[in-house]
Amino acid sequence: EPPRLSSPSQILLCLGLATLQSSNGNAVVSVLPGADGARVAGCLLEAGNVSTEALLQWGDETSEGTISNPGFLQDIFVRVGGPTNTASAETMVRINASYVVGDHLWLWRADHYDSGNSMPPIDDSITMLGELSCDHGLVVTGHNVTIYGLAVEHMLKDQVVWSGEGGAVYFYQCECPYDVTSEWADKGYVAYRVDEGVRSHIAYGIGVYTYFRDHEVWMETAIRTPAVVQGSIVQPFLTFLNGHGGIRSTINGVGPGVGEAGSFELQFFNNDCSWECRPATMHRSWWIWLVGILIFVLAVLLILALLRYMGVCNACGRRSAKRDGSDSESANDTAAD
Repeated sequence: EPPRLSSPSQILLCLGLATLQSSNGNAVVSVLPGADGARVAGCLLEAGNVSTEALLQWGDETSEGTISNPGFLQDIFVRVGGPTNTASAETMVRINASYVVGDHLWLWRADHYDSGNSMPPIDDSITMLGELSCDHGLVVTGHNVTIYGLAVEHMLKDQVVWSGEGGAVYFYQCECPYDVTSEWADKGYVAYRVDEGVRSHIAYGIGVYTYFRDHEVWMETAIRTPAVVQGSIVQPFLTFLNGHGGIRSTINGVGPGVGEAGSFELQFFNNDCSWECRPATMHRSWWIWLVGILIFVLAVLLILALLRYMGVCNACGRRSAKRDGSDSESANDTAAD
């Protein structure tokens, strides 16, 4: 029977990073409605041969949670594949309850697995299209959910889907799937999606990188959010690792892209840059920095010149005053004679 947390403040601690595997399409860990303040920590959750809706299910549509007693997910690792290439799941982690905090989650659809073959060629253990089905790493419908340190890799649809209000993510690392075709990008899948109905969401350090190994795939954009949320995505950045294709823009169709054409091996984009900036404008902006430096140097020289001039004038004034005093004394001596 898989662990089911049903009481407030109940704790599940997997000693020694215990591996819990789904055996018959069930969720590996379930936190039931009403279990406010539950804690799940130190677990490795693994999909089995029978697909499951979610490997970790936290609450349902009736779960409200409480701000005074939030739930916690700490050091949670979830995988579809690795030991085999026959596992599958729809979603790895689904959070329906509100007021849940995650700290260090790594959600991995395996890009390689143990084939049991110790002889060359070693490439027989590389995951290929059609193996290890998993749509999403993280789906959040609850409100006021916060996650620190989130990694999601190689899912076959949107990597993260967030529809709850008041969400917050601090550091996100995402590698897009290696094995997909251009059809994957044509369907508009992204690395981080905030639902169009959301009005409050913040994220800091959203990193997305690509290695489209087998086919030329061009994502239109890496991140999709409502316009009202776009400015709250702070310092998103992209990296082209290797392979074919890439990403044409950072967020909502704007910001730098990365990819095979042009060899943009590393590119980043943040809110200090204009939303309309492109890689070319960033690469060609060296002269703006040069002009700025020259203006700064000229300003410093001007200030030094003014200070020196003022110092000379003060010295002249002191000498003039002294000379006037000497002339007065001479005139008085003459008058006395």
